[in-house]
Amino acid sequence: MSLYAGVVAKYKGARFTAIRASIPEMMADGLHDGGEIVRMRAMSNILNEGHGLTGALAESLRYDPGRATTNKAKGYVRTGALPQAKTLEFGTGIYSTQGTGSAPWFVHEDMAPDLALYFTKYSRQLPNGTFKQTPFYYLVGTQPHPYLKPAVYTTKDEVRDAMVTAVAKGLKEVLP
Repeated sequence: MSLYAGVVAKYKGARFTAIRASIPEMMADGLHDGGEIVRMRAMSNILNEGHGLTGALAESLRYDPGRATTNKAKGYVRTGALPQAKTLEFGTGIYSTQGTGSAPWFVHEDMAPDLALYFTKYSRQLPNGTFKQTPFYYLVGTQPHPYLKPAVYTTKDEVRDAMVTAVAKGLKEVLP
């Protein structure tokens, strides 16, 4: 998720130019504080929502500051390169919320022997009415359990307050 804040270049004069030049750094500080709020909420969502996960995904969350330019600052809350990060947030297969859900698929037992722990093999009905078990597992995907997107939406007021506090603190230092 990206966090973004911008400055309106409205005022003129040396004093306002100096203030305007220091605001992106103030916003970057506020975004850092806001990013940490989002990160902590996402960690809480992962660990407390009962997904049965260990803390590896939660510990991989981090805030990365973006580049502060003359009129904007960016920051990112990211996960590490863990395979379950995207799967947990968006789901897979027919349950995918990204619109990339595919039809159910079959996986041969030799390709994933561990699937026997979680799934039964696919059975097909023969013309005589009996069922024959195949060496394939029938998979449809996993339900999404979002953790990052809800963290952003539920903390937007806190992030805004962190931005306001950081800019106000910075302005108190800059203004006489």
